[in-house]
Amino acid sequence: DMPEGKVENQKYDDRANLLPGDTSTTNGNSTAYSGSKSGFLSFDFYQSLFDVDTDTVYNRLRSSIIPRKNFNFIDSVLRSARRKNNGPDMYGPFWICVTLVFSTAICGNLANFIHRNGDPYWNYSPEFDKVSMVATSVFGYAYFLPVVIYFFIKYKVNGSSNNSSGSLDNSPDYRFMEILCTYGYSLFVYIPISVLWVLPFESFRWILVLVGAGVSGSMLAQALY
Repeated sequence: DMPEGKVENQKYDDRANLLPGDTSTTNGNSTAYSGSKSGFLSFDFYQSLFDVDTDTVYNRLRSSIIPRKNFNFIDSVLRSARRKNNGPDMYGPFWICVTLVFSTAICGNLANFIHRNGDPYWNYSPEFDKVSMVATSVFGYAYFLPVVIYFFIKYKVNGSSNNSSGSLDNSPDYRFMEILCTYGYSLFVYIPISVLWVLPFESFRWILVLVGAGVSGSMLAQALY
């Protein structure tokens, strides 16, 4: 028979979560993620962030594109009690960004071809420089802004803590990977929009841009405001 101490340790090890380096506890509606002590430079750290099943990614994509009132993506999806041990992932955000880069570049070239088609003085040539330009914009937005938001939230929470004698039970305790994951999934709405940009109607394109900004911005605002 296995000693009681070893049984307890085995149960504790089975609680290892998707995001290593944190402690996993659930108090009420708040959840902090935990797992092994893998370092930031270790392979296990990044492997765990891509260890996610298809259903989880699908549910997060659906939640990011369907506007809902008073819906917090971080609390309702990333910290949902129905998805225990499925913390923030980088699989969805990474492939969303990659897909958006190529769909925007390809559809941009195709839209330019449709617009110029029939012009006898124009010779078509693929504009591969659009790929690098779009990649810089998309990945810069998806990875740089979360860093700014994270430090801004930490600054505000620390400032409020210094100016208040009471405890801050309602203060945001968002981790960087949660913010990064939320920003990545918020870009999903732009993938179908980038495909529809092929249609040669300038006013329709601007309407699509505004719709995408509204859906994505609403998701981010409700999660982070």
